[in-house]
Amino acid sequence: MDQTQLVATMAIVTATLTDAGKKLITPVAEQIGLALGDLAGIYHFYQNENLGKIFSKWGQSRKEKPPLTEEEIRKILPLIPLASVQSDDDLQSRWAALLEHTATSESGSLPSFGQTLSQLTSDEAKFIDRLFKFEMKPTPYLPQHYSGKSLRFCSQSSE
Repeated sequence: MDQTQLVATMAIVTATLTDAGKKLITPVAEQIGLALGDLAGIYHFYQNENLGKIFSKWGQSRKEKPPLTEEEIRKILPLIPLASVQSDDDLQSRWAALLEHTATSESGSLPSFGQTLSQLTSDEAKFIDRLFKFEMKPTPYLPQHYSGKSLRFCSQSSE
């Protein structure tokens, strides 16, 4: 901060300490506070809506299972803030699956899973699914068009 900026900042701070300064600043601060309150209300509304959709999907998958225990609820609590901002339908289904896995597995899930899922788009998640399916699909060592045929390698004799 240079000397001019420092003097200007000190003048603003000094002005806010006077009665006239308080009368000027107070209405502006109140309006900013009200606007921030409105934004927070909208944000909370969408968080609740998103969580409602995720919990509905999760509940559908748990129809025949017993209610969650207190320990299972504790396992999922760190994931709730991350899940609450997800509005994509496909990713909400993935959040429901992650919450179920975290709640019901012995060790929960790795802490990075929630962070990773919160940063993915739906297309990226689908791409990862395709990679996983490809990797998990057993494939023969040789391509199909070679199966049953005799292969000659570089060890042919040159006559």
